[in-house]
Amino acid sequence: MDYKLVEIDPKNLNEFNWEGFHNLRRILHDEVTPDDPIQSDEVAEHNLRIQLKSPEFDVFLFEIYSSSNDFIGFCYYGWFKESSASYENNKSLGTCDITLLSNFRRFGIGTSILKRFYTELKSNQKEIIMGGSIYPASVKFVESFGGIMGLAGSVNRLTISDLDSSLIDKWILDGEATSPDSKFHVFNEIPEEYIERVADIMTETLHQIPMDDLEVGQMIFTPETIRQREAEIKLMNKISLTGIFEESNGQLSGFSNLGYSLDLPEMVKQGLTSVREEYRGKGLGKRIKAIMIKELLKINKSVKFIDTDNANSNAPMLAINERMGFRKYKETYQFQIKLDELEKRITQKSGVVII
Repeated sequence: MDYKLVEIDPKNLNEFNWEGFHNLRRILHDEVTPDDPIQSDEVAEHNLRIQLKSPEFDVFLFEIYSSSNDFIGFCYYGWFKESSASYENNKSLGTCDITLLSNFRRFGIGTSILKRFYTELKSNQKEIIMGGSIYPASVKFVESFGGIMGLAGSVNRLTISDLDSSLIDKWILDGEATSPDSKFHVFNEIPEEYIERVADIMTETLHQIPMDDLEVGQMIFTPETIRQREAEIKLMNKISLTGIFEESNGQLSGFSNLGYSLDLPEMVKQGLTSVREEYRGKGLGKRIKAIMIKELLKINKSVKFIDTDNANSNAPMLAINERMGFRKYKETYQFQIKLDELEKRITQKSGVVII
């Protein structure tokens, strides 16, 4: 099937086909999460403009059109900027995504685009492509190019009406008894006196989360990257809550973050929750998650759901979430393809001609 790609400057989206993008966004929403609320076109457009100006990544964005000039999808590839604190540990990694309307899948368009992306990534000294998907068919597609589904996970959802408040109270009380010196703080923005320590615990504990077979290097958080993210959150009209436990020696032992968009306060996203290894076994993980839910309910009376992403191999966090009432909502797949292996496979694929 013939198609064409139109490259778009991600830092100047005035020429982007917003009508086609929003139509695609609504179709995919109905395909995957039809019962969830959807962001307005105005908010989605505003947020995408901000996200694509990230100081951490170089992104190359394309619109996909059919032979009859209909907008049928978009795609991108990219990598960490050399100025990123995480670049040195991940300089061989690239990322890509190909999103198509369902009736244009399985016609070789994705294969052809991947061939083009391979050329660009290889010429920029990348060795591995990483990406993610919520579609099971992606597994076979990736494997056909010698890739692996390196990390199987899921989005787990807590329905607030099912929350057991007595269990939440118990976890807090039990945690106070076993770790009475652990002092809790919660912030919308990290104060200067804590920002170095927050960056340290995020860097250290994120590296301890299971990555299974993904060959991803350590992500480095700095005060600058945290401030950049806080600025993006403010521009996107979102609320972020960060909770920490501080020990008597000044070290941070636990961390948790959650947030939501003010235009969709009923949908909350639980981010990283972590406890330093030397402080585990004292109920800090359960305690900080319980306190964070209480803090959330103080300021957001509209929340209906809390979603969180978990690796299926992260048994300790899955156990806490299940006891809290989180249930699997949808599967997620994180893949990687080594470019040397991809090079062997793409010569065997017929593909289609890019026009």
